[in-house]
Amino acid sequence: MKGELSAENTARQALNAYFTKQIVSDEFTAQIDQAVRALKQDSKRGAIYMEAKEWVAREVARVRTDSLEEGREEGREEGLSIGRRNGMTLALAILSDIPKLIAANKTHEEIITTLVAKYNIDQAQAESYYEQVMALRA
Repeated sequence: MKGELSAENTARQALNAYFTKQIVSDEFTAQIDQAVRALKQDSKRGAIYMEAKEWVAREVARVRTDSLEEGREEGREEGLSIGRRNGMTLALAILSDIPKLIAANKTHEEIITTLVAKYNIDQAQAESYYEQVMALRA
């Protein structure tokens, strides 16, 4: 079974090398190359072959472009998901620290300064978190 898969992969690689770079690497690709050369010798069939080859090239380019865009979109979605998760983790950490700082008798200014330094947030964000906690305590 494993040998069959290896032979199949080798054949695929040989075909890919032939179709992308016109490299003849085994008996099978030699037969394909011979058939392609015969097609090209026939003016009518040669023109059809060239049209088909161009169509395949366009389709490959289209599929590649579509796949890249799909990959980018999936990456964007995953990045947003990670960002949301990280943002929620950060918010929970800040919101759980504020009551601890209050319990340690820190002043409002000390709490804000601590949050800005510890979590790398700006003063307005720190104030917003502080206000949320104070509203819950009221």
